[in-house]
Amino acid sequence: MLWFGLSVGSALFQVLRNMVMKRLGHALDETINVWGRFTFILPFAALGVGAAYAVAAHRLAPRWQVATAGVLAGAAVVVALSYALTNRDEVNHLSPEATDAVLASRVREFAVDSDKTYLPILDASFNELYKVLNFNLRDLLSYADNYCTEVFDSGLAPKNDAGKARRFETWLRTETVEQYRSLQSRIQTDAWTVLDTAMGIQFAGTFGPGDYPVFRVNDLKSLSEDTFHKVLRSFEKHGLLDRSVREADDDEGKQTLYSVTSKGALVHYARVQTKEARVPGTVDWLKRSSQR
Repeated sequence: MLWFGLSVGSALFQVLRNMVMKRLGHALDETINVWGRFTFILPFAALGVGAAYAVAAHRLAPRWQVATAGVLAGAAVVVALSYALTNRDEVNHLSPEATDAVLASRVREFAVDSDKTYLPILDASFNELYKVLNFNLRDLLSYADNYCTEVFDSGLAPKNDAGKARRFETWLRTETVEQYRSLQSRIQTDAWTVLDTAMGIQFAGTFGPGDYPVFRVNDLKSLSEDTFHKVLRSFEKHGLLDRSVREADDDEGKQTLYSVTSKGALVHYARVQTKEARVPGTVDWLKRSSQR
């Protein structure tokens, strides 16, 4: 009963810890957030290590060994879960040219016979999707998988490269425009210019609140600063923007940055395709430096 009570208490404290760290994560930069998570784990890890030493050194009774194994297992789960949660959005940007190697490695990993493997997506289409998704590797693999599954389920697989290219372009246009249309009723029409400007060549998807004057110049109507911040909150709410707080390079404290998510990039792509983007934009805005 004692160990059962401790287990229940540990679970409750873990939930509380996650709630606290989630709230603190919005106010702290990424480095402090990571160390904050692992600082909370250290006492549990120390307990597990101490218990393991006690079992080995003092040859405790079997029931203590079982309990200790449970503590160690719980500590391992906590560490793994915290690491996963901390790094869930950390996706390294690859240069667009590297996507061919990514696709080839996936084929080698999962194909029974790579020489007889059929894929409905071309290397060029895979590369284009990576750019459209604002260079997000995890979402690239997810969307590519969804596309290939849809082609398989339809039973109408294109037989040549020209057919594959046409099928992909049709799917991409439908996928992006549908997401855009579903958001139009929830976001004011004038707000979309903010997204168009953010995805323009000047910002390439990343900007800060201090860039408001640039957005105001590009907006066809007078964009007040208060309205600008409301638009940013709305975009963040609907998953079009991510907000992070980091140390400024010039030692002036913390800096708030907004990054267009892959969903936001898809929506902007749809606005370009439907010629609704107010700020000039084509796939050229995706030709960013690979050092980003």
